[in-house]
Amino acid sequence: MVYCLYPFRKESYMEEQNSGEGLALSALTITKEDRRAARRTFSRIAISLAAYTAVSYVVILLLRLILTATGLTGAVSENICLSWVLSVAPMYLCGLPVLWLIVRGMPEYPIRRKSFSASNFLILFLVSRAFLTVGSVVSQIIVGLLERLLGYEIADSTTDMVESTPAWLLILLVVLLAPLVEEFIFRKLFIDRLAGYGDKAAILFTSALFGIAHGNFYQFIYTFLLGLILGYLYTRTGKMRWSFLLHAITNFLGSVVALPILRAIRRLEEITAMENPDLSEMFGLSSLVLSYSVILYGMAILGVIFFFLYKKRIRLSEGDYPLPAKTLFAASVCNLGTPIFFLISVAEFVLSILPGA
Repeated sequence: MVYCLYPFRKESYMEEQNSGEGLALSALTITKEDRRAARRTFSRIAISLAAYTAVSYVVILLLRLILTATGLTGAVSENICLSWVLSVAPMYLCGLPVLWLIVRGMPEYPIRRKSFSASNFLILFLVSRAFLTVGSVVSQIIVGLLERLLGYEIADSTTDMVESTPAWLLILLVVLLAPLVEEFIFRKLFIDRLAGYGDKAAILFTSALFGIAHGNFYQFIYTFLLGLILGYLYTRTGKMRWSFLLHAITNFLGSVVALPILRAIRRLEEITAMENPDLSEMFGLSSLVLSYSVILYGMAILGVIFFFLYKKRIRLSEGDYPLPAKTLFAASVCNLGTPIFFLISVAEFVLSILPGA
């Protein structure tokens, strides 16, 4: 069912905003129905993601119960390919169709495409490296504080799974499939349906959902920050291929490229624990890790520089039917769907820090 989201006219709203009595008149123009319509829109988006998450977990739980009943749990856990299938298939084959059914009837608003070049993409890539670096550091601090509070080490299940996965499977699932599905959900489906309220509201809300949806403290901060870049890239170009490309490159660097670095670090830890370490091997591994770190932080520093050089050039569309920031914030939080998604996500975060999770 398609309902009218914006019963007031943009033209009269903008004229009132530009007049001397803009604030008072705009407050009169925005009716309770406008606020309800905004709440329904944000709620439906959040409900769709909550349903996606819940359905995925229910299917995963059912599959695990079946495997336990048939005595196949051990065989599946020892096969990394089957383990990935058990994790991914319920989300993409069961959760995604449910999400699509919930949002498909919502009005879509065309993205106003702006000029975009390869140099623009390179700058955004470097800025994303800066955001990711800051987010990773903050995440490590948060996890460190939680570990001190809880008294035990919190496992990073994502990193552990990546380390045990062959490169070809990482490329297929992590570099190609995951960015494709996630960009389709968070940028194409969600932003297209929120763009009427302006780019800022659409980017912030979808980035928050994107970060929370990853379900753990290791990834939440930097995925939220990455979501800001991906959302801006999508609203700037109106093309999912650009945000997919940046997302795919990010996952490639964080999985396939990072894999030998992780193994080198593990090996260095083993060597330094030896009574008579192989100094030549230690030097080679140390050089590899150091070179990677220099490149990584070098890109992040360039990203910080470019961000401050170009931040004043950032232009965000107000949308066809803009609402005040306070109204949009209230609409995005004070609704039915957002708290439901938040509660499901809290359960995910709690499970992620439990011993043996």
